[in-house]
Amino acid sequence: MRGAPSRWRGRRKRSLELSTGASSDPVDNPGNLPGAQRRRDSITFGCLLFVFFVICNLNLRTIGWDDTRTNRFLPFSLLIDHSLYLDEWIQRRLASPLGPNGLYFAARSHGHWMSSYPIITPVLVTPLYVLPAWWLYLQSPEIDPSSPEFVLIANTMEKLSASLIAAMSGAVLFLAFRRIASANVSLAVALIYGLTSNTWAISSQALWRHGLTELSFAFLLWALFRVSDSRRAPFWAGLGLAVAAANKPLEAIMIVPFLFWFGRRSRESLFMFLTPLVVLGSLVLSYNLYFFARLLGGYPAPTFSAGGGAQFGFFTRLGVGLAGSLVSPSRGLLIYTPWAAFAFLGGS
Repeated sequence: MRGAPSRWRGRRKRSLELSTGASSDPVDNPGNLPGAQRRRDSITFGCLLFVFFVICNLNLRTIGWDDTRTNRFLPFSLLIDHSLYLDEWIQRRLASPLGPNGLYFAARSHGHWMSSYPIITPVLVTPLYVLPAWWLYLQSPEIDPSSPEFVLIANTMEKLSASLIAAMSGAVLFLAFRRIASANVSLAVALIYGLTSNTWAISSQALWRHGLTELSFAFLLWALFRVSDSRRAPFWAGLGLAVAAANKPLEAIMIVPFLFWFGRRSRESLFMFLTPLVVLGSLVLSYNLYFFARLLGGYPAPTFSAGGGAQFGFFTRLGVGLAGSLVSPSRGLLIYTPWAAFAFLGGS
């Protein structure tokens, strides 16, 4: 009889833990979060999104130039002209000196000027432009795209859109790590990523493709950490990779190992993983072939020749590319984000 109260207290303690979300797990049970913890994580997600967004906009200006010119104007063209053509939006820039790189940001298609780069970034942010585009549409006479008023609106919208994408990538990264780490660790990772990397210094400053690529991979991590307990996780993982590849074709290489991984899990997982890849990939290929008659569309193929000379070999290009990406003084990952070196230690 003496043991009965003890057993009752044990059952009551476990019941209270389940009902209040209390746990002795040092990482807050990230694989099976109770409702209270999920609410706290949602609040932290919202706070991170707000903080990152505000900090990214503290300089009150954009630093984009010709690299992002077509992304800057395409949402306005879609909403006002209902067209992908950019003739009237960039013609003033085309009539002025273009610098040492020449005309690399626009290409001719069907007698019109279009973006040379993949257009998924400006297409995805187009809903954010509805109000300013509607206001511009109502103006009479029309505001010239090269006027100071329009340039101010375009630059402001580009900065807000880019900073929102960058802020979302940091906040989503927090949610992704909550599946494998404590709230404090996850928050620290998100803050280090969002405030001490080129996500803040570059991706949030203009509509370069870096921002959407980072958001896509943060979303991919969020999905992969949920594969063990969510049937829909393979679909979300495929969507993250599909957006990354549509935004930067080189990222399509990463699809291959995941094909084998999901294929070994089950046919259902493989089918769900492939669905967004096939759908979005078909749309991108259709766009590229129709407007440019090339699989990569207007995207400029990289060249490593000097003065039109012979191309370097594959391994030479690979070596130059790795050196440029990792230790180049102007854009190397380990120069501007030295803490990324710890990733190599973690993988060894």
